[in-house]
Amino acid sequence: MLTDLPPEILVLLPLAIAAGIDLYLTLLFLGVMPTTTWWSDPLPGALGDLDSLGVMIMLGGFYLLEFAAERFPTATLVWNAFHTVIRPISGALLALLLLDGQPPLVLATGAVLAGGLTSAAHSIRSGASILRWLGSSPGPHPLLTSLVEDVIVLGIVALVIDQPTWALAAGLVMAVGGSFGAASR
Repeated sequence: MLTDLPPEILVLLPLAIAAGIDLYLTLLFLGVMPTTTWWSDPLPGALGDLDSLGVMIMLGGFYLLEFAAERFPTATLVWNAFHTVIRPISGALLALLLLDGQPPLVLATGAVLAGGLTSAAHSIRSGASILRWLGSSPGPHPLLTSLVEDVIVLGIVALVIDQPTWALAAGLVMAVGGSFGAASR
């Protein structure tokens, strides 16, 4: 049964988690990778459609907006509130791009799974952000936290592109670790 699944399913979990942490950086990195010399194979599904210059400019702009919004508590709260709706839908659409050409049942299941995982990753990330802003104890600076999140996302997406099995393992570790960490908060 598991051998009947398309290989794109391996990268669905880590991509959904990466999109939940930083949607615009995930999509931007996926769009930029085929245009560099680091990657010569086509991206799975229809992910190669992200390499359009207009799409990359828009994603870069949204990435910069998010990066700026995360510097201030009120802007962070408003941004994350809007993205509570945007991220799951984007995760589902990312799955539809990834699973392009698959049977409808695989598409629907993948979209629901990716939307749920993206939502969960975003909830854990934004919940930690809110607690950091509200906490009385000194925590890491928001800039440092944002940069660490970006490095994690870039690492996951690079693994997805180069080593999908390792990316799946990293995604599972992050999902389990995040759910245990979230339960304690």
